[in-house]
Amino acid sequence: MQGKPVPMFRLRASRAAPPGRASMPERADTFDAAMAQFEELLKAANVAGPAASPLPLFYALSQAGRAISAAAASDGASWRLAGHGLQARALDGELLDVRVKPKESRNVQARTISSFQGVSELFGGEPIQRSVTIGDVWAALPEINDLLGRDGKRRRPLWVVPDDPASSSSKLFPWGRVFVTVVGLTVPDDVRGQARAQAVADELGNYAVGVEARWAPWVPVGMSDPVVSETSHGYGFRLSLEATQPTFAGHIAALRQVSREAHGFESFALLPALGDARGSRLSLWWLVLFGLSMVARYEPAGWARALDPRTSVIAAPVEELLRRALEVLPEIIWQQLEWARIEAIGNDLPD
Repeated sequence: MQGKPVPMFRLRASRAAPPGRASMPERADTFDAAMAQFEELLKAANVAGPAASPLPLFYALSQAGRAISAAAASDGASWRLAGHGLQARALDGELLDVRVKPKESRNVQARTISSFQGVSELFGGEPIQRSVTIGDVWAALPEINDLLGRDGKRRRPLWVVPDDPASSSSKLFPWGRVFVTVVGLTVPDDVRGQARAQAVADELGNYAVGVEARWAPWVPVGMSDPVVSETSHGYGFRLSLEATQPTFAGHIAALRQVSREAHGFESFALLPALGDARGSRLSLWWLVLFGLSMVARYEPAGWARALDPRTSVIAAPVEELLRRALEVLPEIIWQQLEWARIEAIGNDLPD
């Protein structure tokens, strides 16, 4: 049975033809070695049980970050990563309340930058500047937020569902507008008219929307409330944004202005803004795995208590998070390397 290559296969194959700037002689060895370490550490995490797997999982991601930086960083002075650039607090408290905070770790003289900051800044991202809890980061990740109970205290990702251009091709080019449905916004039912449209816009302000994006709730002529549509992810508000050009490419570019998670006309998750910054799935996974690894390493007794299914309500969710990480990380890393390859082509870099 033939199908699309699995992410690990594609990642392993990339070592023979490094993507983006990793093809440069001064970066190729770092890319190859870092990807080899990522693969071995991921295998170790797969063999280890929950008591130890956060450690190889985090270090696997950290080494993949070095490969991503080698492939994507445009500044020759900043592609070399040094140190985690993170710190954790309250390790002996409740697991979801453990706080993770980035710290500035840029060394201009040594031409290095911390791993978290360097990778977060790639592709126009912004690293968070203040501490966040493991619980808040966990809830923000689309792959694992379903493992936490919905207490209303933590923001969840939204789903952005672009219109299928094949079903609206007659409107696509003349209008020069991109229409999407955003699922998951919390707007009171008793708010109507212009106030409802403003409430939608205000709620979107709590999410990591690109600064270039110009979108607004769609209120057709003769109506007072924003339109609500049904999608495969549920009901959501219709929004429109201006295409960069009245073409398919212009529509795709406009969606990428909304979020770097956008990929063509496929549905994508819009992440909550944490620490007043526009993070990515990669940076959020980085934060949550760092926090878990720090607890497992420095508070082993507390970590063991958190994993005890007889007494800990978080035990089963943590185990499932660690299992899903094994599947999700290769996919995210492959996506980052694909972006590096595409941007390098756009900048006319040498092969």
